[in-house]
Formats: sequence, C-alpha cells, structure tokens
Amino acid sequence: MSVVGTYDVVLVGGGACGATTAYFLRQEGVSVALVDKGVVGREASWASAGMIGAESSPQRDPWFLAATTLSKELYDQLDEDLFDQTGRRIGYGGKGHLVFAANENDLEEIKKEVAYQQSHGIKAQLLTTDEALAREPALSKEIVAAAWMPGGRFLDARTYTATVAEAARLNGAQVLEG
Repeated sequence: MSVVGTYDVVLVGGGACGATTAYFLRQEGVSVALVDKGVVGREASWASAGMIGAESSPQRDPWFLAATTLSKELYDQLDEDLFDQTGRRIGYGGKGHLVFAANENDLEEIKKEVAYQQSHGIKAQLLTTDEALAREPALSKEIVAAAWMPGGRFLDARTYTATVAEAARLNGAQVLEG
C-alpha cells in the first residue's frame, strides 16, 4: 500500500487512540491520513473492556480522579457529537454499577469506599440487601449489603472505534486499511 498525497499528520495505527486522534485533528482543520496494517479497530481496541468513570478506581492518586471525572464528561458529549455526525451511537452505556459485600469484612471495605467517594464528590450510596436485590434481582440473597455508584458507564471499544473512525473519514481524514 502507498499513501498518496501530502498530509500534516500521518497516524500509524487505527485503534481507538489513532482514530480518536484523527477525528480531533480533523476538527482542528489538520489534514490527516490514518493508516492501519489491517482493518481499523481490529487489534487491541477489539478486546478492550472500556470502563468509564471515576468510580472504577477511586483509591488512586488525586490526578486520576480528576482525569476520570473529566473523561466521563467528555464521553457524554462525544457520544452526542458523533451521533449527530454519523447517525451511530458509540456503544456508550450502563447506568452505574454495584459492588456487593459478601460478608462483614467486605461491608467495612465498602463503607470506606462509599465514604471516600462521597467525600470527593462522586455519587455513591450504601444499599441494604433488600435495596440491592431490588436493583439487581440476580444477586445472591446471601450478600450483606452493596454500594451503588450511579455514574459508572462502559464503552464498547469496537463500536466506538468504528464510529469515531467513520466520523474522522466523514470530516475529511484519509482512512487507509491493509
């Protein structure tokens, strides 16, 4: 394959990072070629778990909390922007997550996690067993309690990468596969 043309930037690797970079560079008016040895999004991005939200790892350094909080806000907006441009959703979903306590030791850890998150402005709530079962009936009735984090989301990296690459292409990026 040969890349014919002149570009301000040639990105090698059409995964989530490369496709996203191509998209945002095109938003800034930069001419871009996105080159992948295979099909865009079919390498590491094809296997990504895609957890979004500060709730996923609240005990990390303070910069991590700020970065993941901002990341979620940006994904909220990006989902809308990419839908407007492509008519496709990015596979961004979920309505929070539960962390359950199987015993009293787990309960103490969950109480600490909920208190920590609340002290950092993250919505979190301790649920009784009955409240947790009402939210998720498939949980074991043996749990002691659960923590509810309503802000947690997930991203289907396969759908995301295909959609953001398409938006980059629609905005004028050259997407070259194979």
